[in-house]
Amino acid sequence: MKNQTFPGRTLSGRTVTVACPPWCTFPHHEWVDTWAFHETDSAVFIGPADHSGFDGGKPYDALWACVSAEAHEDGGYGRPYLHFDTIGAGAGGRLDVAQTDALLAELRRYTGRLQQLRDQLAKITTEGEQ
Repeated sequence: MKNQTFPGRTLSGRTVTVACPPWCTFPHHEWVDTWAFHETDSAVFIGPADHSGFDGGKPYDALWACVSAEAHEDGGYGRPYLHFDTIGAGAGGRLDVAQTDALLAELRRYTGRLQQLRDQLAKITTEGEQ
């Protein structure tokens, strides 16, 4: 959704009209009180369900990220950053490009190690079947 303009309420109770930057896809019209941030579509990794049955055993967002920026009452917005969340609570890091590059390098190392563990599991379980 590009160039959306919507009313929002400030903490002081004033109503402001905020215009989104072209990259913002956040559905502000559905969240009247959530005008303070602009966001792109997100990247989400949904982890496997918890084997203990925590939270009904449902899968959960293990990693979530989007480009975001704080909206300003004057219609502008702050410097965009990558919002990276690992707990699904809207918390998480605010990363610049260099920090995002470092995060991607760590994720590549993690997936490499995960592949090694998968291969080890396959070997162990295959040996156990013989």
